[in-house]
Amino acid sequence: MKSMAGFGGGVASLSMAGSAAAEPGQQAFTSAGQYAWSVPAGVTEISAVLIGGGGGGSASTLPSNGVSGGGGGGGALSWRNNINISGQSTLYITVGSGGSGGDLSTNNATSGGDSYIRIGSHSGTILARAGGGTKGAYNNPVTSAQPGGTNYSSTYGGGGSTSGGGNGGRGGRGQSGHQCGGGGGAGGYSGDGGSGSDGSSSNATAGSGGGGGGGGGSNSTGTFNTIHGGGGVGIYGQGSSGGAGTSKSGTTASALADTQGFAGSAGDGTNPNSTPRTKLYGGGGQGVEDDGDGNAADGGNGAVRIMWGDGRAYPSTNVADV
Repeated sequence: MKSMAGFGGGVASLSMAGSAAAEPGQQAFTSAGQYAWSVPAGVTEISAVLIGGGGGGSASTLPSNGVSGGGGGGGALSWRNNINISGQSTLYITVGSGGSGGDLSTNNATSGGDSYIRIGSHSGTILARAGGGTKGAYNNPVTSAQPGGTNYSSTYGGGGSTSGGGNGGRGGRGQSGHQCGGGGGAGGYSGDGGSGSDGSSSNATAGSGGGGGGGGGSNSTGTFNTIHGGGGVGIYGQGSSGGAGTSKSGTTASALADTQGFAGSAGDGTNPNSTPRTKLYGGGGQGVEDDGDGNAADGGNGAVRIMWGDGRAYPSTNVADV
C-alpha cells in the first residue's frame, strides 16, 4: 500500500500479533492539519514516527542598526513501535504546522505545532507525540537561544526498543549589530537536531542520530524575505545526519542558499542516506539580520507516518515504502 499524497510517517511493529490477516502497509501524513484515519481491516498493532513543526524565525527590531532576529527551534522526532490499537476503527492524527516567520519590526513569529496520534477524538488519549520548535527570539541580544521541540517518546512509549527519537535543535540567537540567528535542525531517530548559528559566531552544528543540521546566519541589507533555516528530517527510518549550514553575506535569497542546513535521513525524500538542503520536515526558520527589512523564514511543517506488518520496526527495520 503506497502512501497517499499529503500524508506522512509512522512505524510498524516487530511482531504483529493479531494482524496476520493484514498485508504490510503504511500511511503518511505530510501536510499540516488534522486527519481522521480509518484503520485497515485486520490491523491491530502499528508503529509510528512523528515530527513536530519547526519554529518560525524572528524579524529584526529595525531596518537598520537594530537587533537581529533569532532563529526558530527545530521540531522533535519521536518514534514508537508495538502500539496496540485493537478495537479502534479510527485514529486521530495531527501534523504540526511550521511556525510563521516574523514581520519587520513586530514580534509576531509563531512556534511550531506538536504532532500527535490519538484515539477517541482529536482531543482524546495520546498514543504518540512530538513537540514543535519554539519561535525565534525578538529584541533581546542576550536572551537564551530558543529551544527545539521535545521528544516525548519516554512519556508515550516507555523507552527501550519500543520507542525513541531526539529533541529539535535550538534556534540561534540574534545579536545587536550582527547577522541573524540560524534555524535549529529537526531531531533525529537516536540523537538531537543541530543548533542554529548565534549571530556573528557562525557556530551552527550538525545533527546527530539521523537528525537535521542547524542553519547558518545571514548578513545582508537586501530587501527580501528570508526563506532558509535548519535541516529537516525524513520519515523512512534512520539514515545519515545532516550537516550544518554556513553563515553567509549576500543581497538575495539565492546568494544565501548555503545558510540552509542539511536535512537528516533524507528530509522529504525517500532515501535515508541522502542529505538534501531542506527544512522539511521540522526545520526551524532563519531570523532576519539587524539591517534587514524583510520577513523572517517560516519553520518546516511536521509529519506523521504509520506502518504495519510483520518484522517492521523503527528506527530502521524494514521501514521502506512497500
